[in-house]
Amino acid sequence: MLQDINTGKGNTSLLALSCFSTTEKAELFYLNLRKAFKNIASTIGDSLSEGILCNEDGRKAKTASNGHFDFYEYETCDLNKTFQITKNLIENKDEKD
Repeated sequence: MLQDINTGKGNTSLLALSCFSTTEKAELFYLNLRKAFKNIASTIGDSLSEGILCNEDGRKAKTASNGHFDFYEYETCDLNKTFQITKNLIENKDEKD
């Protein structure tokens, strides 16, 4: 477990899936990451996937104003059944390198 520097409390966000409430908010967040970190695609990927999360899949943290929320999947969860890659977030292949 990591410790949040601002609050001094434990933070397990590193272990969660990073999710968004809408496709548009996910794309905007990724665009801002690409502006700040040139090689972000090689670190976290370059594709958007969409699907439906159910209570039986895991625990959802509070949604932030930018639409982001952490999702902690249960051991029995198989998101491959409900999620599909829907979009490559980098249209120009040269930008991936």
